[in-house]
Amino acid sequence: MGDETCVTAPEIVGVDRDAIAARVRPLGGPVDVLLDGRRLFSVRLEDHPAGRIPWPDALRPHLHGTATIALRRPDGPPGAAVDVDLGGSGRFAVTDASGRDLVVNKWGRLGRALGDSDPRVTERLLDHAEAVTAVLERELGLEPFVTGGTLLGAVRERRLLGHDDDVDLGYVSGHEDPVEVAREGFEVGRVLRRAGFDVLRHSAGHLQMHFEHEGVSDHYVDVFAGFVREGHWHQLFCIRHPARRADLLPRSSVTIAGRPMPAPADVELALEANYGPGWRVPDPAFRFETPRATRRRLDLWFPGMHVDREDWASRTDRREVSARARRLVDADPGLPALDLGCGAGADTAFLADHLGRAVGVDWNAPALESARAAVQGRDADIHSVNLRDLRAVVRLGAQLAAEDHGWVVLVGRVLDHLDEAGRENVLRLLGMVLRRGGHAQVDVTDDREDLERMAVRHGLVLGRNGGDLELRRAPVVVSAA
Repeated sequence: MGDETCVTAPEIVGVDRDAIAARVRPLGGPVDVLLDGRRLFSVRLEDHPAGRIPWPDALRPHLHGTATIALRRPDGPPGAAVDVDLGGSGRFAVTDASGRDLVVNKWGRLGRALGDSDPRVTERLLDHAEAVTAVLERELGLEPFVTGGTLLGAVRERRLLGHDDDVDLGYVSGHEDPVEVAREGFEVGRVLRRAGFDVLRHSAGHLQMHFEHEGVSDHYVDVFAGFVREGHWHQLFCIRHPARRADLLPRSSVTIAGRPMPAPADVELALEANYGPGWRVPDPAFRFETPRATRRRLDLWFPGMHVDREDWASRTDRREVSARARRLVDADPGLPALDLGCGAGADTAFLADHLGRAVGVDWNAPALESARAAVQGRDADIHSVNLRDLRAVVRLGAQLAAEDHGWVVLVGRVLDHLDEAGRENVLRLLGMVLRRGGHAQVDVTDDREDLERMAVRHGLVLGRNGGDLELRRAPVVVSAA
């Protein structure tokens, strides 16, 4: 029994391309996996009782070459490092396009960590957090404070957490009705955009400001809406905790890297609401386990607009013209084209060349840059539109439907990658842009019957033209008087 309870440095007993075999006592709690001495990812050992730590999926494309691997408890020294050969040449390295080290973050994706960054990144991050706070105070009278991992680092370590990558800001709305909180959330976005910030909206209650330094992505600041309703503090994206407004405001202050930053009135209550009663114990492998009832409430009140954003942003976009675009041109419809899911813009440019005008739509930022370059010099527009954002979809549909002509539409594989709400938005958009004629070619592998039911709701009918699925406006039936 003594061997089972004695805490020893974690030991690697084997490494291959599938997993790291470890000997750790006791077999539980968080463990960091180190690559060349720096933290690469963290796991909870109770999730791997056989002592085999699988490589995260995000790392699998990088698993080649030689590497030096070690394990450590977050509050202890590392175990003995082991040199391994994963096959192939060179060193096993995980870096971005600028050569900066990446880690596997709490969402299972590759990202940067402040612990691997130049200390000046922290300075810039705090500068921008203060600038965002000042705008919200001045323009809207809100009282933002640090929350989430930023508050945790401030209270527990008086600095930003080394495995974190941003600053989290929250505010408490004066409204109790979620609809009014959402309305205010959209106004927050407008105010921050007018102030010059690059704003990415995740939902009506969650915004993210992205910042560059010397031409490359540097860091971001999150802003989360909160409100008190029925004796509970609600804050995007995972908090519903018993509290009064007086538990949160007026603000207190914490110190981060020597700077005073605004904080909730009761910081311990705020941290327990976010991380549970064990928040004082370091756990880089922490995963949010939001109660189902809380998740359901917040998702229904503030539905996410950027679900799977990272998956879309990381996909490889083809650069050649598709056979479907060629078939559309061969039919010579005499109408301009809308390319939904345009990717790098090869089809959009081809359609503009042959049909006179084209509009491309996507929300993959790197692909959109390529698309804008591809259509340069042509009568073509490229729009960044999140198809899960109903407001953006209706705005685009109204803009295109106002033109005095029909459209031919290429709908790429976006339908296969959208949830039901996103699909509904696409069908709504098609119902608007096809009202003056034209048709949509649809590339979809999922249930056709489901698509047919959605189409009917938006005045569309689904049919076939050769090998292509097509959507058209349903004919108007006029009954005799």
